[in-house]
Amino acid sequence: MAQVASTERVDRAGRLWYRVELVERQIQDAPASPHPSAGTSRGSLLFRRLSFRAAIGSWSLFAAGALGLIYFWRGPIEPRNLARGATVEMSSNCGQPPQYSLSQVGPELLVDGRLDRAYDACTKLEAEPWVRLDLRSSVSVQEIAIYGRADCCWARHTLPLVLEGSEDNQHYREIARRALPFTKSNPWVVRTNADRVRYVRLRVASDRTAHIVLSEIQVLGQRR
Repeated sequence: MAQVASTERVDRAGRLWYRVELVERQIQDAPASPHPSAGTSRGSLLFRRLSFRAAIGSWSLFAAGALGLIYFWRGPIEPRNLARGATVEMSSNCGQPPQYSLSQVGPELLVDGRLDRAYDACTKLEAEPWVRLDLRSSVSVQEIAIYGRADCCWARHTLPLVLEGSEDNQHYREIARRALPFTKSNPWVVRTNADRVRYVRLRVASDRTAHIVLSEIQVLGQRR
């Protein structure tokens, strides 16, 4: 014999979302308890069972559950390089390839994912040179890595370098600033607080003429 107490919830269309049941059942011919103070005797035993029954009331709940299982099984989604395929513009293009190299240079090479060249792009010597990436949509950024040149110079004509972000290409906010040299093997890595940006800009903050010479720019985050 069992006694059932239950509670349930339905949506506006009358579909069942969940039901919680508290079941109290009496079992006959149960073994005697070795502890009389436990409140049971031979021939009867009371126990309670809490069961959860649910019916999916909408596809949104199903999707949420599926994503939860994926997260549990595979862990959190790893950030990816959102700079791949981005539109890159520079204040000018020096067009000069590395010495003793047959490789070409150009702004689009800064986001091709390759790190096997001395450098990929450079501006001319000018006042406040800049490089700008358009990520095509507003994204959540976790980390930005800027790889310098590998052949020489330790970016001595590139500093101080300011990293900025914007969502409208009009109002930029400073993310970080670098006054120390960096190279391809020792890149400048900036970790952010999941800032949302569409445009990422590097510019030299100096009154003297300067240029920017880089190998690669990576923007790690999520499009969401």
